[in-house]
Amino acid sequence: MVATLRSCFPALGLLVCAQLAACNCGGAKLSQKSKIDITFLAPTDGADLTLNATGTADVSALASDTAGMQSLTLSVASWDDTKGVLATPVVIGKPCAVQGTTDVTCKASFDPAQFHPDPAGFLTLIADAVDAKEIPGSLQIRAHMAGPHVTITSPPLTQGITPPAAIVKGPSTLTATVTDQLPLTSVVFRLDENIVIATVNGPAAGNVDGGQFSFQSRGLGRHKLTVVATNQAGQTGMAYESVNVLCGSDADCLGGQRCCLEKGDCHTTVPSLSNCDTCDKPCPTTEACLPGTCGQIPLKCRGHCDPGSMDRPASDTCGPNNYCLQLPPEQATPDNQGGACAVGDNCDVFVQNCSAYPLDRSKPIDASTNPSVPSTCVPAGVHANVCYPSGPIGDGQQCSDATCLKPGSSTAQLCAPGLLCVTPIDPFSHQPLDVSRCRSYCHYDANGNPFLPQSGCGADGSGCCPSGQNCGGLLGAGYVPLSVGACG
Repeated sequence: MVATLRSCFPALGLLVCAQLAACNCGGAKLSQKSKIDITFLAPTDGADLTLNATGTADVSALASDTAGMQSLTLSVASWDDTKGVLATPVVIGKPCAVQGTTDVTCKASFDPAQFHPDPAGFLTLIADAVDAKEIPGSLQIRAHMAGPHVTITSPPLTQGITPPAAIVKGPSTLTATVTDQLPLTSVVFRLDENIVIATVNGPAAGNVDGGQFSFQSRGLGRHKLTVVATNQAGQTGMAYESVNVLCGSDADCLGGQRCCLEKGDCHTTVPSLSNCDTCDKPCPTTEACLPGTCGQIPLKCRGHCDPGSMDRPASDTCGPNNYCLQLPPEQATPDNQGGACAVGDNCDVFVQNCSAYPLDRSKPIDASTNPSVPSTCVPAGVHANVCYPSGPIGDGQQCSDATCLKPGSSTAQLCAPGLLCVTPIDPFSHQPLDVSRCRSYCHYDANGNPFLPQSGCGADGSGCCPSGQNCGGLLGAGYVPLSVGACG
């Protein structure tokens, strides 16, 4: 063979090592190209190690060079599971030294049980030779531990993971391919060396099915799966792999934790109304991580509620200064009932004390891209009011409903502060009776009849309707009567 030797070339400031004539970076003269031929006599590459009565295995190799030989050394390298590479080789036996001969044969015995095989059950054997001109050569082969050959086929290794590992979520199928000259007596699947998770007695050689197993039942994180096959002669063969167990649902986590599907790990839930996200700061299962009015941030844990419909009144479970915010269709689920409790803006429809809010409340105020705009206080539920962008439309004029806006949206069809865009409806059919128009607020006795006279004005005259108008009841989400009316 031709040994791989180091040559030094200045290239981009680096020392480049090539398979060329040897050189010494310190300036020694070039030596001749190595012509050492190395051959393993026993075992050969890919063969089984043959155990002696003492449980040891014999290794022999031959090295030759027409220039003469100096030494041949045999060693064994274990596999490092942590780094996924070969560990530092360990010399077995004594180095074989010669003089005045062109070849050298070296023999050694070792105990395979003292070394750790790679995941496929192989040990790496290495023969290092030096010729009479002190030019080195090396050859390595892989020899299988005596017994059945085992390959784990499921769960399969995940591509691109270093060190190699199988990433699993939820139940997994346990399978392995086992081959042997002798009949098999058993194949055992073990987790973390000593936990037996499946046993198949007397299987035929080939694909062995260990059934289904939930790795999550043994805890998340990294585990070691080992498959050991035994034949009728009592010889065993094994293979192993790392298994990185991720959560697939909240059921895989401890109490008070929820599964982050994106990362596959569990995190402790945060209290209600705390800042949250879908992974590191999850909400309890009875709540959702949602924005406030008009997408206002930060996201907070909010309880579920029923926003209601014409046939189903809204649930009144959100409490003071809270209202049931209807979720976008893509966020609505049977668990959250399509709504989440949102905190109102603590404003008064008669005083109209809204602060200036950005046009898009999901982002901070920016004079050029997201300016602040005048707002109007609008009833959002029985117990809460919110601030929506306002516009120039006056009393009695046609309008568009107050709503959340995004940058670039127009406020031209929105009512002025203190006015509400109202659509009169038939109290029985709930069908519109007229177009939507801006109307002022009034005090209203909400006792189930949407058309009662106003109950009186405020001390400053607020809450009274203009002459010729009555105070009509307002219906909110789910057509639930609100505690404020509108003139019409």
